[in-house]
Amino acid sequence: MSDEIPAENAPAGRIPFIEFISPEIRAEANRLLPSRQQRKENLNNLEVHCDAQCGKALARSEIKVCGRCKQARYCSQACQKAHWKAGHKIECGEGSVNDLVFKLAERALAVPKIVEHFWMISIELLGLLADASEAGRFAIKVQCKTQPVDMMAALRRAMNGENDDANAQVALHYAGFAKVPLGDAPARTRKAAEAAREKLQAERKDAEGAPVRGDAPVVAYYFVSEQDDTGKDGLLSAAWVLPDWTLAYMRSNPKSLLRSAMFGDKKVPVDMETLTE
Repeated sequence: MSDEIPAENAPAGRIPFIEFISPEIRAEANRLLPSRQQRKENLNNLEVHCDAQCGKALARSEIKVCGRCKQARYCSQACQKAHWKAGHKIECGEGSVNDLVFKLAERALAVPKIVEHFWMISIELLGLLADASEAGRFAIKVQCKTQPVDMMAALRRAMNGENDDANAQVALHYAGFAKVPLGDAPARTRKAAEAAREKLQAERKDAEGAPVRGDAPVVAYYFVSEQDDTGKDGLLSAAWVLPDWTLAYMRSNPKSLLRSAMFGDKKVPVDMETLTE
């Protein structure tokens, strides 16, 4: 069972969401999800790109943001000045829905279990069990959008002919995954893949820091929205050296436990359908 916390009763600094009542479900959630401190550390360590398109990427905790809009990011004062003259002074202001989508997508990358799903999706979508070299020829484009957390309330408003609630709490939704030739992916995405491959050759370590062979597959992702199919020219791009265990796991024809209050527990294959549900 679960219970929704009304926004007015939410603890200070917390996003009102779902509180698990069942001890079993709460324990499982605690096992799978990082703590707030771990998420903060993971988020700070994410590599993000300079908006001036100089090609540089820095840890999120090291990069600077525009003091006015708090959205645009820069590796240096020189890049900030160049970007301002190039057009940011026109668009600088309050963040849009598009900005919210990318902000949520970036924060999701601080959750290891979500990243693990991306790794397994890449194995399925690119067919890496049959040909691991496909990782070097394709990138994966993730279509992102927001949707109301309270879908029943949104449905009731729609059935009553009412407009969407502008103040409704929203969550990130991955609407689709598509493979794109790496040469057609944004420059930032290609740069992220190249940097990951160079790091692999230098360190021989996977995305988790474990030893790995030099020809391990490197998978590249970029995130887009309904309003921008380029994802701000690949502003949110990520590339990972796949850990060996992910390939071994997918090769074992794994099953996932699907739980339903109506139909009970059922084991289903771990494939594109179940990974993206």
